[in-house]
Amino acid sequence: MKRTLLVIAALALSPSLFAQSPLTETIEVRVTNVDVVVVDRAGNPVPGLTREDFEVTEGGKPQPITNFYEINESTAPAAGAAPVTPAAADAVPEEVGRRRLVVFVDNYSINPLSRNQAFVALENSLGTLMRPGDEAMIVFWDRNQEVIAPFTSDRAELIRKFKEAAGHTGGGMTANSARSRVIEHASQMLADAKAPSTRKISFQQAYDESAGGARAYAEELYASETRLLGGVKRMLTSLAGVEGKKVFIFLGAELAENPGLDLIQQVDAMFQEYIRGMRPAVLREQNRSLTAELQALARHANATGVTMYLVDTADRSRGADPTARLVDNESEVTAQMNTSMAMGTIASMTGGLAVPGGKSFEKALDAVARDLSSYYSLGYRSPGDAEGDRRIVVKVKRPGLHVRSRTTYVARKGDDELKDRVIANVFHSGVKSDFPVSLVASAPEKLENGQYKVKLKVTLPSTMTFIPQDDSLVGEFAVFFATGKEDGALSEVSKAVQPMKFPGNARDAIAAQKSFTYDAALVVRPGEQIVSVAVTDTLAGTSGFARTKINAQ
Repeated sequence: MKRTLLVIAALALSPSLFAQSPLTETIEVRVTNVDVVVVDRAGNPVPGLTREDFEVTEGGKPQPITNFYEINESTAPAAGAAPVTPAAADAVPEEVGRRRLVVFVDNYSINPLSRNQAFVALENSLGTLMRPGDEAMIVFWDRNQEVIAPFTSDRAELIRKFKEAAGHTGGGMTANSARSRVIEHASQMLADAKAPSTRKISFQQAYDESAGGARAYAEELYASETRLLGGVKRMLTSLAGVEGKKVFIFLGAELAENPGLDLIQQVDAMFQEYIRGMRPAVLREQNRSLTAELQALARHANATGVTMYLVDTADRSRGADPTARLVDNESEVTAQMNTSMAMGTIASMTGGLAVPGGKSFEKALDAVARDLSSYYSLGYRSPGDAEGDRRIVVKVKRPGLHVRSRTTYVARKGDDELKDRVIANVFHSGVKSDFPVSLVASAPEKLENGQYKVKLKVTLPSTMTFIPQDDSLVGEFAVFFATGKEDGALSEVSKAVQPMKFPGNARDAIAAQKSFTYDAALVVRPGEQIVSVAVTDTLAGTSGFARTKINAQ
């Protein structure tokens, strides 16, 4: 949920400051990191490779590998421990080997029994999925987003949250019931059309009404899944700017590339033999596709460096689930392929895995743990002219080996990247700063409209970049603000740009001042929430982050 954030700001730097036009940003040279899983023909991880074994191309052009890490159980250090240096790889920094996991549960589609079985499997797997210093978050989606457990490294707390979440009602039964009602209504319409003594409706009329019900359900499902993808995207953004191995585990019973197509297909099959020359409705519904949205989501995951693992929790064996909808074989194959293609698209683009339907949650989590136990992190300097979506290809020169890695790199520049990182700073205190920033909030003041005003003081170092211009020293910084609650509610990101101009001989005086303060006031809604701030030095292309908790009441 997005909320408007009103920012009122002022600057306290020096009496000699006066305004100027905004400066042009400098071109930033950035390193793109790609996590790579290498397996043999049997699917077993392959350790011991060197950077000479890999080839990386971006946009079809070979890229020299600038940094190379092999991460496995022996090289990834625990928090605070000294890294081990394999002979063929660089020393693994603590932040590179640290894991951040998001467990995202589509509680609207998943059956409660399957969900709780998945929770038990997750509880049993935490010991292999998380090491000391790693963090995980649990998010529920039930047509609205709810953060069940914010990022924590406390496994006992996560297990407690799993047990609490097991008491939530599930939307999967409701979703299946809605589908079943469409089929039951179509069956009744067909029966009415077939009854010779009481026939009041033709087969065509019965079919048109039944197909209309299936189409209405498909449209509702399309809208629901579009909102779901938006919720997933927001949680992916919560990992922007955080270093380490970032993993997103999606649990859900349906993520269809063409929502509702199987249901429309089933209604068609029911009436096909009774209407000569019938044009199946399924042929007219092929344009309701989420392919572009799924690919855009995968590209966003790649832009934030997140590998996605998607687990189809539906048990599609007929009769195995007492809440399963009425289906025929052909439409069930369509349903399975629909979800399989959608999950497979995201997984293949992000270097993860899509696990097929059923209740083998231990198998799915074992696959995630196996990837985390052995992989390579490659880095290269992206071309300075890189813009938009760039294709990445990673190959291994040794025969018989298979590589999985993200397939795209999105050159997010300027505001887009900073907005992602200031949002991530709402959820996570581990966003990396290039320079120190502090944030102090006053006690909230209630306004007449029921909202609250909070005064903020942002402190940043006086070592910001200044360049000579005419007889002056000029610089510029931008401040980004966002607020959010632990349940996932977020404000829009607000931005203020502050040009700076000093006399040309003031460099020593600026250094002596040591810090600048930037005063702002936010108007926020009631409740406990996190205020996140990012300050970026426009000329240097560097940024600092700070956050604080307020309780507007």
